[in-house]
Amino acid sequence: MLFVGLFLLAFLASFSAKSLPSRSAWNERYTVEEVVRGLEYVKELKRDVNPEADFIRLGRAFTAAQEAYELPALFLVSIGWHESRYKTEDVGTLGEVGIMQVGPMGRTDERCRDACGEMVALEDQIMCGACWLRVNVQWCKDHNRGFNGYATGKCDPKSEKAKSKIRRRYNLWKKTHDHVRSK
Repeated sequence: MLFVGLFLLAFLASFSAKSLPSRSAWNERYTVEEVVRGLEYVKELKRDVNPEADFIRLGRAFTAAQEAYELPALFLVSIGWHESRYKTEDVGTLGEVGIMQVGPMGRTDERCRDACGEMVALEDQIMCGACWLRVNVQWCKDHNRGFNGYATGKCDPKSEKAKSKIRRRYNLWKKTHDHVRSK
């Protein structure tokens, strides 16, 4: 129990006062069962979730993307909720598609084309989003800046609106992580 408490304390400390996770937080890995519990928690916390969402299938897809692109599955869960509420048919105003709302640039990028597939199956949508996030992490040379690139198209967003959008995704990740790891 002491180990769990210390681990949780270390994870909480990995978020700065501005709610940006440290490098160690980006190394978190979750099991399918933890991801499913996280999805259930998000549904309980936010209530506005696709009523047709299959949490086991989503959990497997988020975990597979975590392994393929070395990104925390519960962070991808947070992005999926904020972008689409896990609705595969969502289309954004700038042509973003699916659960992860990947735009045309990400879907056609040569590094992600295979991962994106036809963007019909939720597995393709989640894998495409994870791939595009990984591309941005490499381009921006940092996980936090890479997510800025994924969310806003710029490694260093200037507007408060963009910064708030990013903080909301991080905060949901942190809450979900805390819930899952407290069990």
